[in-house]
Amino acid sequence: MLPTEAALFSHEESVALEQSIIKNTPMKVLALEAPFMFYRVDPAIENDFLKKVPLFLKVIYKLSWKGKFAKRLAGYIAA
Repeated sequence: MLPTEAALFSHEESVALEQSIIKNTPMKVLALEAPFMFYRVDPAIENDFLKKVPLFLKVIYKLSWKGKFAKRLAGYIAA
């Protein structure tokens, strides 16, 4: 998803889009979408995005959402 965004939008448009998403998306939706957004993405892209989000979101993502996603994904892959 993020490489497609980079191909379709200018840097300024991407920044505006990211800010809008962070500001207007409910936490429950971010909790579901964030791990999928960063699945198999270049770690530099993930880190760049995480630099822009509020600290609490960064902590929740790293300590909870990412790990839970990995566990669930492992279950689906094993099945």
